[in-house]
Amino acid sequence: MTDQLPPFSFCHSPEQPRRKSQNLNFADGYPEVRDPEKRKKERMALLENMKDYNYEGGACGDCNINTDTPTPKWLKYDRQVLRFFCYFKEPVNERREENFRVRRCTIYFYLEDGSMHISEPREDNSGIVQGTFLKRHKVPKHGGGYIGISNFKVGSDITVYERTFRICSCDTFTKRYFMKRCYEIGKEEDFPDGPVSSFRETLQRHRLKHHKDFANRQFLENDGKVLRFFAVWDDRFSVYGDRHPYVLHYFLADDTIEILEINERNSGRHNFPMLLKRNRLPRELPSDLLGKNLGANLAKSSYYNDSDLHVGSYVRVYGRDMLLHDCDEFTRNYYQKKWGVTDDMLEPVDVQEPAPVLPRMEMPPHNGFGTDIDTMQNCISLIPKAPFKDFDKFFHQDGKVRSL
Repeated sequence: MTDQLPPFSFCHSPEQPRRKSQNLNFADGYPEVRDPEKRKKERMALLENMKDYNYEGGACGDCNINTDTPTPKWLKYDRQVLRFFCYFKEPVNERREENFRVRRCTIYFYLEDGSMHISEPREDNSGIVQGTFLKRHKVPKHGGGYIGISNFKVGSDITVYERTFRICSCDTFTKRYFMKRCYEIGKEEDFPDGPVSSFRETLQRHRLKHHKDFANRQFLENDGKVLRFFAVWDDRFSVYGDRHPYVLHYFLADDTIEILEINERNSGRHNFPMLLKRNRLPRELPSDLLGKNLGANLAKSSYYNDSDLHVGSYVRVYGRDMLLHDCDEFTRNYYQKKWGVTDDMLEPVDVQEPAPVLPRMEMPPHNGFGTDIDTMQNCISLIPKAPFKDFDKFFHQDGKVRSL
């Protein structure tokens, strides 16, 4: 009934907003007046080009259903990238083993703006500058225009700046995108082997039983492989001594050792990062400890190697006996594979000590003077202070008397 009263009824519909287009603009620093009819034609042409943007689902799916305006391309295909795996053949001159080299690459095509970039995975000791092969931008085609989705097909070639790439496969998202829009995917292919790979296989077939051990073999086979042990040095027998935790790194490439200090919180010691810099660690203390050529006359067997390190053993580091109580997963797998060490021999040693029991101050019984709080104040401080009054209790219990 209230909606029929005069103050609650309206005789006309709400006024619609009167929008006006912005015709004044600055172009290259100069003011200009834009033609409304020309802008309307440009807007209609843009809508015609965006008619095929039928985005399903996602963050803006409800917006497309409730509104008649299409979703912009940069919003519709945001973070959607097609990935193709390809290769190209690089000619190699003046070499007997190969006349071309197969270089594998990955093509990334961004759906939001039609740009693409090409990257090449990095390989160790390849001798080739790898990484970003082509920076992201819209790549023009030979006959005009730019490279689009229709130019990509698995099992075909694509030319980018006079360099031909052979597309071998693509990822799962790219396959689903092509199948959803009824594009032809093509058949996947295997990456070919270069002449160097075939040449290396022929050398492996005719291995010699006795081969000469060269100096850099250990470095080439074990470069980047590091054994990590967790150690502790108990120095509590000396004056102001303490237990110090360390991390011992053993480099398999050159049999060197470095020892890093673990800085514990509130330890009271200076945060020094390293106890021993990376070098070969002798078993015994050298005689020329203060000389320039430290351990130069020692034999190779006088230094620690990987067979001397295992969980539960002690390592003497220039007069400091350190207990190796644990190691990481890579170190466990290394000793199990090379030395046949069982799991029970690699069990970590429990070096955690129980927390010290701190004495607690007990309050003496009431001495008869004042209240219990007054007695506590005499025990807490040398000069007792008046205890704080409980104003909350005073505010709520004021005027209340308990009868016994």
